[in-house]
Amino acid sequence: MLFAAGLGTRLRPLTDDRPKALVEVNGTPLLEIAIHRLIVAGCREIIVNVHHFAEQIIGFLKKNDHFGIRIAISDEREALLETGGGLKKAAWFFDDEKPFLVCNTDVLTNLDLQKFYQKHLESGALATLAVRNRPSSRSFLFDETMRLTGWQNTKTGETRWSKPIHQFTNSPTCLQRHPRPQPRHFRLDAGRRAEIFHRRNLPSGRRHGNHPRLPARRRFLV
Repeated sequence: MLFAAGLGTRLRPLTDDRPKALVEVNGTPLLEIAIHRLIVAGCREIIVNVHHFAEQIIGFLKKNDHFGIRIAISDEREALLETGGGLKKAAWFFDDEKPFLVCNTDVLTNLDLQKFYQKHLESGALATLAVRNRPSSRSFLFDETMRLTGWQNTKTGETRWSKPIHQFTNSPTCLQRHPRPQPRHFRLDAGRRAEIFHRRNLPSGRRHGNHPRLPARRRFLV
């Protein structure tokens, strides 16, 4: 699934007359870059959610003959459903009970998606999240086994801890537990069972806090 429904407010004025997914990098729209990466990784079926300037994205895909693969549209023109609600609305697309990839069109990365997918299959984790260490005021928090446990805003000091798992997953089975589509974010419900992949360049330091279940945590920027 490619998330392409966002308003792109941080890219204004570039997104005043187009969706963020069609903003170009070196003459190529972000959406096209993301689709080609998925095709190279072996994907032949993709669903794209749309909201902001939805008609432009739909027209762009038709103009390019859907890049020779099956590309479905999850229409959120009536209401932007955010990450969790958008994924739930598209749950019908993941009908083969196999793990699936979820990507943002505005993330440019050289992550090997085939290896990433295989690592998830081998891990037995409910969800696998690829993260990167970069300057940011928003940090994911991990325990000593590199399981996602929380989130922190380093500017405001706001910290949120994970809840029992039921929301974030790339398993179609767990999407069935999600309530009907509505605007919602995936917060920290991946919790204790989400395994983190791509461990290169992880910070060696640990951050200690007063959470009763987690004596030690690692921070990783997102």
